Amino acid sequence: MTKSTRPRAFIFDLDGVITDTANLHFVAWHDLAASVGVEFDAVFNERLKGVSRMDSLELILICSDRHFTLTEKQQLADRKNAHYVRLIHTITPADLLPGALAALESARADGCRVPRARTQRTCWRSWASPRRSTTSSTPTTSHAANPNPKSF
Repeated sequence: MTKSTRPRAFIFDLDGVITDTANLHFVAWHDLAASVGVEFDAVFNERLKGVSRMDSLELILICSDRHFTLTEKQQLADRKNAHYVRLIHTITPADLLPGALAALESARADGCRVPRARTQRTCWRSWASPRRSTTSSTPTTSHAANPNPKSF
């Protein structure tokens, strides 16, 4: 590859690229469902894969005896996300997918910028040298949700 056609940056997403976070989502949804009196298991969790956070929440709340206002639903969604983010911070190098760290290091060694989403910044610091990532972004500052490239 000539220098002019070589990539200048790579964007690596944590979910399913650097590590498998499916279980972290399961734990966060399970705990939220339990808090509103809804049984939640692996079979229920499968129904949420590929579904937005608010639509996933709706699927859980349909099984509840309570009625929730829009404000309460937003608070529940925020609570689930905050729990998930706390769980992300427990990720260690042992949780990385095979080749993930090598890919990050290789891209950096070739002079590529390697941004990552802001919500993942702290967990990256726990297993990656600050030199491995040169920038970060958050979907809220770019007004675009993940995985929109404009988030980075």
